[in-house]
Amino acid sequence: ALSQPHSAWDPLSWIQGGLLATPAQRIAPPHTHSAQDPSPGAAATSQPLTIPTAVETPRTRGAPYRPRPQAAAAPQPHFPGRVSGAHTWQRMVGCDILEDGSTRGYWQYAYDGRDFITFDLDTMTFTAADAAAQITKRKWEEDGSEAERQKHYLKNTCIEWLRKYVSYGQAVLERKEPPMVRVSGKEARGILTLYCRAYGFYPRPIGVSWLKDGEVRDQETERGGIAPNSDGTYYTWASIEALPEEKDKYRCRVEHASLPEPGLFAWETESNLFTIILAVAVAIVLVITIIAGFAFWKYKSGKVMGPARQRGAGGRQGLGGREGLRA
Repeated sequence: ALSQPHSAWDPLSWIQGGLLATPAQRIAPPHTHSAQDPSPGAAATSQPLTIPTAVETPRTRGAPYRPRPQAAAAPQPHFPGRVSGAHTWQRMVGCDILEDGSTRGYWQYAYDGRDFITFDLDTMTFTAADAAAQITKRKWEEDGSEAERQKHYLKNTCIEWLRKYVSYGQAVLERKEPPMVRVSGKEARGILTLYCRAYGFYPRPIGVSWLKDGEVRDQETERGGIAPNSDGTYYTWASIEALPEEKDKYRCRVEHASLPEPGLFAWETESNLFTIILAVAVAIVLVITIIAGFAFWKYKSGKVMGPARQRGAGGRQGLGGREGLRA
């Protein structure tokens, strides 16, 4: 249901969650027909009400009321009988562009903070919330122009505006930062608590769950909220209690828009991590030793071969010299 409108200008009433909405239009007695009874003892009336078309905006706030001209007068809604005083007429209009490229839209009205009538874009019909709205429903469906007008706005004008505003923030909207995931464990009193923490991801929506033997354990999982980081990314966590001997059966599954498919992460105990780190370190040292030994061997080979070649060349020169003397 639509909430009671604020008495002052509220920018959030324009755009919330990507929906374009108009602020509440306050209907004062001087601008309405039968909005105020002619005498204190007069009975309540249910005559059609003329709705001001001017909408208060930051630019026009405080300016004198100037009705906006309309190309064609749409059938006015029929309001229930009411007591004297100010009343509120609200309209909420919105459209969405879904991930598959399809669109949807909605158009709702409320009177005095309660639902009044809603337009169904798929069936091109109106749904009345009470008996008084039934009169408006019959008028608008018999006329036909109101439904066509709302359909054209939702399928064309609203979508064009939404695409334009999305293009302005395309870089931010398409930003994707994958989460860094760390799984740890803590054992106390024979119970092992496994923690799965995801850091530095964007956008905000993320799914973190624990699996045991491939089955999701949502009821046993405790989750933390999704909190922002100083760089605009987010972090969150999820924990689960398990028996120490069953730790290998658990996996943390992380689903995020930046990941091509959900990631599965297991807890690596400190002993396993130490073994892995030690093996990597030994392998690095072994490779360095082999490279250094090969380089030293090449160096020694070159140093030994150099004098031998010099001695061989000198011997031939000596023999040649002697033969020359003999000749």
